[in-house]
Amino acid sequence: MTGKLTSKGRQTRQRIVAAAAGLMFEGGVARTTMEDVRAAGGLLLTQIRRSTEPLDTVLAHVALLLVPAAD
Repeated sequence: MTGKLTSKGRQTRQRIVAAAAGLMFEGGVARTTMEDVRAAGGLLLTQIRRSTEPLDTVLAHVALLLVPAAD
């Protein structure tokens, strides 16, 4: 999930990360697949392919949700 994203791309990424976070917190990381994330986020397969990298990268973004912002 690197590089410059458009506003729409950032919104899609946020939906992906939010869906992944919910699934991972509910059922665990090992049980979460990108297909689960796609379905939970109401996303199209093409959106997942264009907007994300592998699940471990999505996991890294989910982990950032747990780290408080530094002031």
